[in-house]
Amino acid sequence: MKNYHEKEGQILSRISDLVSLVGGGLILIFAAVIVFDIFMRNYGQPLVVVNEVDTITLAVVVTAFIVVGVIGQHFVSITFLSNALLSSRNPKIKLAAAVKTLTASSTFVFFVFLAWQVWARVRLDQRLDGVTSYLEIPTGPWWYFVGALFLFCVPLSLLVAFRRYRQLFWGYSEEQGQVDTSKAT
Repeated sequence: MKNYHEKEGQILSRISDLVSLVGGGLILIFAAVIVFDIFMRNYGQPLVVVNEVDTITLAVVVTAFIVVGVIGQHFVSITFLSNALLSSRNPKIKLAAAVKTLTASSTFVFFVFLAWQVWARVRLDQRLDGVTSYLEIPTGPWWYFVGALFLFCVPLSLLVAFRRYRQLFWGYSEEQGQVDTSKAT
């Protein structure tokens, strides 16, 4: 029977794979539209909808890969400091874990504010009945998807912060899947 931490990792891995599949698929669609636009420019018929397609898909693509970054903990942090502290022994290990915990907590606060601002944009777009200029594609559903992904980042970043707090206060090691008593002191 798998322990809780292995199940948690598998669930997050599946979510990450699904969201990155959406983001990767949209990148491929966007690339195909650009290639087709370049091809049509050779015949003097450029696609006027490329700007509309890129504004819609680019926001979703970037947001999808931000979710993947949160799950994989791939954000810029003060890793050189925490790695330097981890290379020396015991008293400084607690400080390195504290730096990583502070980074995870800051990321959580960042996503709370970012989700709040994206939903303000969604509400504004809904109020103004936003559409693209040429094709008149409604932008509301796209912004709802972006907003939902950013809202999804909030509990994910909270989970990452809890993992870091667990490592800081109880010495739980993510790599070993168990409590490491040498790090708890």
